[in-house]
Amino acid sequence: MNDQKVNDVIKLTPIEFQAALKKKVFFHFNLQHSVHKKNKKYCLLKILKPGYSNKKIYIHPVLSPKIFLLATCKSSKDFVNYSKVKKYELKKSLLAIKNIKNLKLSILKKYGKSLSYIDKDTKIKMGVSITKLEIFNKINFKLND
Repeated sequence: MNDQKVNDVIKLTPIEFQAALKKKVFFHFNLQHSVHKKNKKYCLLKILKPGYSNKKIYIHPVLSPKIFLLATCKSSKDFVNYSKVKKYELKKSLLAIKNIKNLKLSILKKYGKSLSYIDKDTKIKMGVSITKLEIFNKINFKLND
C-alpha cells in the first residue's frame, strides 16, 4: 500500500462498503467533520465490528483485511447544515439516500453505538461532513498458506 501513497483510512459500514464496490464516484456522509482533504488518497475498509466510545475510552472498530478500495478525495465540506445538503449529493451518495430525513436516520444509525453518549437531537444539530470520492483501484488481499 505504501507505493500507492495512501494518506489515511476511511472506515465504511458493511452496507456502505458493498455499495462502494459497485460505484466509481460517490458522496460519503459523516457526522459534523472529517479529516478528508481534496486530492488526497484514501484506503476504504469495511468495518466488521463497530467501535465504541463513552467519553472515557475509545474502542477501535475491527476492520476487514480482505478487500481494500483506493480512492481520491475530489471534494470535502465540514459542518454542513442538513438544509444545505444538495439533492445531487443525496442522489449520488453511497447509499442512494433519497431525502434529508433518510440522511438523518442514516447518520443516527451509523453513530448510534460509537457515540452513544451524545443524544440524537445533538447529533442532528452537529450537521454533516460531505466527501466526494472517486475509486481508482480495488485490491484483494490474500495470504499464502
